[in-house]
Amino acid sequence: MQLATSIFNRLLDAIILLGSVTQVLVKFLPLILVVILAYMIYGYRDDLYYRRIAGSRIAELDKLSLVKMRFFMGFFMQWLGYEVIIKEEEPPEGEERREYRGKSKREDVDLLVQKEGIRYAVLVEVKENGVGNKVFQKLEEAMAKYNCGKGIIINNGRFNKIDHQEAGYGDIELWDRDKLIRDLLYLQGIEDPKGHGFGFYFHDFLRWVWRGG
Repeated sequence: MQLATSIFNRLLDAIILLGSVTQVLVKFLPLILVVILAYMIYGYRDDLYYRRIAGSRIAELDKLSLVKMRFFMGFFMQWLGYEVIIKEEEPPEGEERREYRGKSKREDVDLLVQKEGIRYAVLVEVKENGVGNKVFQKLEEAMAKYNCGKGIIINNGRFNKIDHQEAGYGDIELWDRDKLIRDLLYLQGIEDPKGHGFGFYFHDFLRWVWRGG
């Protein structure tokens, strides 16, 4: 009898403890769910970022030399609706390539393009973080020489704070890695340049969760 009473009391204590724990869990359940959801969203954002990079094929662009990059950008801007007036010549094949590597036959500007009646002087760079003041000086001189209303600096890396300040002093557009990725995705029909609405990302997130992240 005493043994049965002891067991009963222990079960009763366990039930009371379980009830207390359940109350605490219920109380903090919204917070727990928010933390889990935030963790999942960060995971989805990382996955989306790498999917966009892979889809854009910008890694193939990173492998190009500066001269080949300049040559490619002539076609790239044509695909975006710009009329190319002056462009870099294609690098030669064979033995001459070693002498030509890294050189441009035009020292003052890489491209001259026009769109909607506006002429642009364009410089192409392959720098990881910032292009420097000399590039802006070179572009401004080219804009004056070729009577351009605006200028564009294309860089497959990033622009730093000083670059953005320099660009703000004149009519200069900065095309960084993020813009190149967006445009490459657009030209391949993968992504609309205006971006996607909430509905697209919501359903894409649900698909990502369903696949297991």
